[in-house]
This record gives sequence, structure tokens and C-alpha cells, in this order.
Amino acid sequence: MIRQEVMVELSAAGHGAYPAAHQLVEGLEVDGFELDDEFEPVPMGSAAGDTLVVRGTIAGDQLHALRAAGAVVAVWKDTPIAPFGPPGAGHAPR
Repeated sequence: MIRQEVMVELSAAGHGAYPAAHQLVEGLEVDGFELDDEFEPVPMGSAAGDTLVVRGTIAGDQLHALRAAGAVVAVWKDTPIAPFGPPGAGHAPR
């Protein structure tokens, strides 16, 4: 199965101010999610309370299980972000 790079927002509720990302990921109980240790977790505040955004990979057939995990607030595919040129530089205006 092809692995997908994802960004995962995890609830930090009940774990202190901002726990170690590994502590939250270990509690997910989702097979195959691998935390990217080179990506520094980003603390966030949201309607869900204190959260952390982490990066990792997971098999595509496990995305549904990851989204359903109790501490998961949101999951996004980690797609490339790149600048784009001004109108008239080969890009159609919107």
C-alpha cells in the first residue's frame, strides 16, 4: 500500500500544556502511523482547546482509522506548497 504524508492535529487535553508528540502519537492506537521526527510539532490553539500539529506517514487505507482516533482533531494530506507568479506570467488570472 502506498504511504501518504499527512499533517495531523492532535488534542493535548489532559496531557499538560504541550506534551511530547510521541506521547500523543503512542496513544492513537492506529496501526502504521509513523511520526516524522524531523518535523517540529507546532502548538496550536483551536476550538478543540490546546492542540499540536505533527507530520507523519500512514498507509492510504488507514486514513479513515487515523481520522477516527480519539485524540485526532483533523488530518490533512501534506501537499507541496510553492509560490506562484503574478498575473500575466504564464498563469491565468482568477
